[in-house]
Amino acid sequence: EVGQAKEELDKTTRSWRVPEYVKVSRFSEETKHPERQMLGVTSYELHGKPIKVGEDGSAAEFLAAVALGVGKGSSVWEVVREKEGLAYVAEGLFWPTRTGFVPRIFMLRRAEETELHYAGAMVEGLSQAAGTLTIIEMERAKSMATQILLHPNAFRAVYVDGENTLFGNMDDDLRWRGLLNGMGLPSVPLKRWSEMVNEVSLEEFQAAAQRILDGSSLRVTRGYPGLGTE
Repeated sequence: EVGQAKEELDKTTRSWRVPEYVKVSRFSEETKHPERQMLGVTSYELHGKPIKVGEDGSAAEFLAAVALGVGKGSSVWEVVREKEGLAYVAEGLFWPTRTGFVPRIFMLRRAEETELHYAGAMVEGLSQAAGTLTIIEMERAKSMATQILLHPNAFRAVYVDGENTLFGNMDDDLRWRGLLNGMGLPSVPLKRWSEMVNEVSLEEFQAAAQRILDGSSLRVTRGYPGLGTE
């Protein structure tokens, strides 16, 4: 009869135990930065505030970070490596966090007992470079930004997780937009983001470069003098 099936079902399900709902975090725990590293290498890092893709000023900040740290011809390469000879390895990258991409600029040196003064030389050199950026550096940065966002290249610098960068293939846009969604940012297509970066004016570019350095923090992770480098 009508209703009997429901009664029987209710009798059965009444004893079922519903498991407690446990919310799963959309983010893994952030790894704590080590105070020292068991290598004969010391790393010097300038890391800026997260660049929030799609928000006002973000395209200019992305372009300025490319000019400061990505590829041969970048400020860290020209000043830290070529001019001052402070380090052989000097480069920048974009690191994904919960709120945006953090621009990180590194140099690596063999660990020494007295070495902290190199950090000051790195900061001073980059600050001077940021104040003298011209349209030439901006156009180079625009070309480099297009490469690291859309094409396979040797200077892969935009990380989408702890190990992988954008590769310049057909899967990149899906990974990129999914990551932006996880950051709570507008899901700007990768190609459109590249266009936005290339639309930045010289004045916006110069102001963003200074803004990045003014808002950056310095981190030195010391190695142990005499240990191997690998």
